[in-house]
Amino acid sequence: MSAALERVRAVTVAPEPVLPPRWAVVTGRTLLVVALLGVWCLSYVFGLSRLEEARSQRALYTELRTELAAGIAPVSEPIGNGAPLALLNIPSVGIRDLVVVQGTDAGALEKGPGHEQGTPLPGQDDILVGKKPVNSTIFGRGTSFGAPFHRIASLRRGDGISVTTGQGTFTYAVADVRGAGDPEPVTDTGARGVLTLVTAKGTGPVGWLSPQNAVYVDAVLQRGGQPSTALASVPRPSNGGVLASDTSFVTRLELALAGILVVAVVAGLVWTRTRWGAVQRWMVGVPLFVGSLWLLTDISLRFLPNIF
Repeated sequence: MSAALERVRAVTVAPEPVLPPRWAVVTGRTLLVVALLGVWCLSYVFGLSRLEEARSQRALYTELRTELAAGIAPVSEPIGNGAPLALLNIPSVGIRDLVVVQGTDAGALEKGPGHEQGTPLPGQDDILVGKKPVNSTIFGRGTSFGAPFHRIASLRRGDGISVTTGQGTFTYAVADVRGAGDPEPVTDTGARGVLTLVTAKGTGPVGWLSPQNAVYVDAVLQRGGQPSTALASVPRPSNGGVLASDTSFVTRLELALAGILVVAVVAGLVWTRTRWGAVQRWMVGVPLFVGSLWLLTDISLRFLPNIF
């Protein structure tokens, strides 16, 4: 009888489970959240932002082709920031019918390559400031948002570049590929214009994660230049320079509002936990959370160099 009682006690009186300390639970959950955010950021930079740029390019291509056919594509200032103004083709690096927009700030370059304000439009002759010509300059991202200029550093002397604007189609030949601080090539262009492409490139095995060095590709117009307009009188915004970040008040305000939106969505999901069914919460909550996080990430990337 006593042996049976001992067996019953052994079965019914189980030892209490040993729970991990609270600090370990909090640390583990924090590391999980940080890891998930890191995966999200990398997915956005190298995947989702590419989709966003491709969507913008499709819409811009339709708009620009319509304007070119109607003869109303912009050929002089004023041109609205982000407006399409040219088609860029560089066959040797796989660039075909890439739409160039106006502006070189981070927001404009999310749509595609951007023409620098204060420089001639592609196909126009150099503007002289004093005795120095001003090149037509186009910035393009090297890593994020489709990385349209990722391969331009591999261009070689003599490679062809063609640009179509409201004034026609113009052909350039690459004259030089240089880095920041290298002297500009000495070219006897005469009345021909010079086009400079600008992007960012990293160094080392993980340079693609932090491209901090500017790369310049200079190309000379071969024939058929058009008269320049007084674009040099248009000031370039401070957030539109090479490797510039957009830290303006408007961007910081948008970032704060996007952060509040993410917090509000999370709080709403917590509030509905005991009020809605699981299916309802997933159907409503997931799109709202992903959309708000997408917006927050998009704005956050504007604090990085504009040609990243």
